[in-house]
Amino acid sequence: MEISEMLKEKRKEYQLTQEELAEKIFVSNKTISNWENDKTKPDIESLILLAKLFDLSLDNLLLEESEMVKAMNQDIHRGRNLKKILLLVSIPLIVIILLLSWITYKGNHLSIVPLNDVEQIELSTKNLNKETEIKGKVKLKPYESVAFVDTVVKNKMMYVMIHKKPQLIGNTNEFIFSLNEKLQSDHHYIDQIEKIVLTYYDTREVDGFTNFELTQSFPEKVIWKK
Repeated sequence: MEISEMLKEKRKEYQLTQEELAEKIFVSNKTISNWENDKTKPDIESLILLAKLFDLSLDNLLLEESEMVKAMNQDIHRGRNLKKILLLVSIPLIVIILLLSWITYKGNHLSIVPLNDVEQIELSTKNLNKETEIKGKVKLKPYESVAFVDTVVKNKMMYVMIHKKPQLIGNTNEFIFSLNEKLQSDHHYIDQIEKIVLTYYDTREVDGFTNFELTQSFPEKVIWKK
């Protein structure tokens, strides 16, 4: 016997209208009608309530309708697949959230780009003048970006240091700055400069770059010399 026929038969046996049955198992009248007309099948929760109400074995109800069992198995299978998909999606999201948290935590942490990681650095003009710009490119990790370029003038030499910082979005590995603007901001002039060098120093070992003595040895690379 089809489960649709069994439900209709049991409902009449218990002298229940579709509305009364619907109220007892917490569904709508239309749902009962669809079940009895074999348009849809009861879900597992409804089957349990029907089995209790009509004093039937749940096993017998399931055996009466093999198609419904197949549908339930498919639902279970889809549910398992959904869990797998959610797991696969959630892992990258967790990694991204952790990475963003780390970048936010390290956002104010600056470090100097080592000389070996500077792929290109050059002057826009052969001789220094007010239009001269220094531009270049550095090798960075995917989550790093050039923060700014710092300069220090001492004994007619300009020391250039490229700072990097953790950054995931909008990061760049290129830089460009006006030599004249840098010098003026430090109250120096172009005609005072005889040599420009790219340098690297560890701020953990030196108490302020501007206070270092020239006798101290720092890795450096000559960019321009008069």
